[in-house]
Amino acid sequence: MIVCLPVKGEGRRVWVDRKLVGAAHSLHELTELLRRAGWEDLDEVDVAVLPVIEWHGGGPEIWSPRG
Repeated sequence: MIVCLPVKGEGRRVWVDRKLVGAAHSLHELTELLRRAGWEDLDEVDVAVLPVIEWHGGGPEIWSPRG
């Protein structure tokens, strides 16, 4: 899984198994995207520390582009 760097107005694009599953503007939205992609038993705490996520442009605390 890859969570791309934040883009102004778009959030962070999320890729699962080389497929774009959407964009998230928060850890909550990312958790919902992952649930719909088949990772059903995750909560926000799980997602923040999940070792299979590659965070590009900042970790789970970054949701807007740096100015």
